[in-house]
Amino acid sequence: MVDPSVLAGQLIVAMMCLLLLVIFGLIALIRGEIKVTRRRRVRGQAARLLGILLLAFLIPIPEEAAIPVRIVQVLLILVIIFAASEKIEPQRKRKSRQTGPGHPPSDRADSASVQIKPAPRARVKAQRASGTPWWAWGLLSLAAFLAAIGVGAALASQEEAPGAIGVAFSPDGTLLAIKLSDGTTRLVSATDYKPVRTLKGHADWMRGVAFSPDGALLASASADGTVRLWRVADGALLRTLKGHTDWVRSVAFSPDGALLASTSDDKTVRLWRVADGEPLRTLEGHTDWVRSVAFSPSGRLLASASADGTVRLWRVDDGEPLRTLEGHTGPVLSVAFSPGGRLLASASADGTVRLWRVDNGEPLRTLEGHTGSVWGVAFSPSGRLLASASDDDTVRLWRVADGEPLRTLEGHTDWVRSVAFSPDGALLASASDDGTVRLWRIEE
Repeated sequence: MVDPSVLAGQLIVAMMCLLLLVIFGLIALIRGEIKVTRRRRVRGQAARLLGILLLAFLIPIPEEAAIPVRIVQVLLILVIIFAASEKIEPQRKRKSRQTGPGHPPSDRADSASVQIKPAPRARVKAQRASGTPWWAWGLLSLAAFLAAIGVGAALASQEEAPGAIGVAFSPDGTLLAIKLSDGTTRLVSATDYKPVRTLKGHADWMRGVAFSPDGALLASASADGTVRLWRVADGALLRTLKGHTDWVRSVAFSPDGALLASTSDDKTVRLWRVADGEPLRTLEGHTDWVRSVAFSPSGRLLASASADGTVRLWRVDDGEPLRTLEGHTGPVLSVAFSPGGRLLASASADGTVRLWRVDNGEPLRTLEGHTGSVWGVAFSPSGRLLASASDDDTVRLWRVADGEPLRTLEGHTDWVRSVAFSPDGALLASASDDGTVRLWRIEE
């Protein structure tokens, strides 16, 4: 659906165009209807039609619907031309009769000349009577504009749904949180897929979403530079966490639910106390925006992924950096710890997924197969499978033990941004720029 404010703006501008049409139409009407010669009368008609055509093209419409709406507008103009064009009787050319010695003027010629030269006021009335009345032009113009606006609004209402750029299961598996590119988060039942509620409040794109371990809270990150905490039960906004100076890319709760981590384009990771929203510390070290963050299952470590091509491991207690994992040749877009905490998976714009040992930071293997950037990774609850999401429009499943690709899940028609396993591991959710979230049945 089109944002109501956008549609209101379109209607306001369209009404302004209509006002201009009336003004220019009246001018063209006067200039076109009271002229004496047929050539000027036709010029007046053309001026009116050209004015309608140009003003119709000033109506703001959705970019995606530009071509069909413009076609409809042209067709409406043709209808107006057909319906409102007046029949202009060709005037017979009068041959001037020569007078002189050999051609005396005749009474018949004098009589004819009197008949074809009515008084000026009578000529104006006759031409106005033979043309289309001003009010008919006004009604036809208004109908054309309203029809064009209606078509534009109808097509705009059918534009693509906002992209689904993130998805997360609630800890009990009953809800799906879907972050959308329009700045909202939708909570959907994971059993019957019916919408539960929509969380609104961010002033820009929603970038990340995460449930608290007990499922009572939902954290959202946005391009408006804030993190918001919501109560899942009723969708109430509890607090807004401010401190980042640029887009906030992702959020993650600690396993005990006491801390919240957020990453930003300001190149930092911030830790917040969930109870009161107070900032605890800022982790600095990355040299480019930080795209993703994850707590280890023990809650003692924090991993961050950055566009500087590295993954960094931090000690949560004091925020000290432990090690930097290097190997990707492009921005690192996502990180995830295995359920046991021994492995760390990282996804990159270089098209690969890498598995690392957490204890010493050594790379284990590189998973290759995607033909585009890999935007998201997730371990299954058992830790035996790894899912990856890519802008090659696919989701891939890998066997963690040996890195073998198991299957490719196809169906999305645009970039796949995020993946998440259900708590029981039976379902895999994938979110895509095509505006859909797909659920896949998984058998390990």
